[in-house]
Amino acid sequence: MFKEKKAQEEMFGFVLIVVLVIIIGLVFLAFSLKKSRPSILQKSAQIDDLLNTMMVSVTKCMIEDENLSIKELIRKCHENENCDDGNRSCDVLKEEINETLILALGNSTEIRNKPIHGYSFSIKVNETSPLEGIKIEAGILKGNSFTSSLALPLGINKPNAEIKLKCWYNASLS
Repeated sequence: MFKEKKAQEEMFGFVLIVVLVIIIGLVFLAFSLKKSRPSILQKSAQIDDLLNTMMVSVTKCMIEDENLSIKELIRKCHENENCDDGNRSCDVLKEEINETLILALGNSTEIRNKPIHGYSFSIKVNETSPLEGIKIEAGILKGNSFTSSLALPLGINKPNAEIKLKCWYNASLS
């Protein structure tokens, strides 16, 4: 009887250890799965930040001796205004956006081997506008993606411009 009770205690101890190892394994697995998600959320937040920062970036287009931000330049492009130096505001806008995206994300060649391997920037308006022609793409535009967008009011009784930055990333990030 005494040996049987000792065997039961050893068996109970063994089962207890196995259960603890399984629980620790599940906790470890849960943490490791959660850690892979923030990298995409972090990249998505960084793209939101990039788009918002782009809107307040100062450009080389001056109107009435004041350098315009990209946000102001979008409005001037919609109104078909020229910069003080005679350049079309839409041409300057496209050039400024392209330069900013190349600095932040890379050009078509550089971006191919980065975690974010492609991007597309566009501006859409619900009516005919010079802004409709502004679309910039680079890299490989396939696979998983996330999009950052914002609506920019173009003025009183005018439509909003939908500004969209879509980035494609390697599946290994997800």
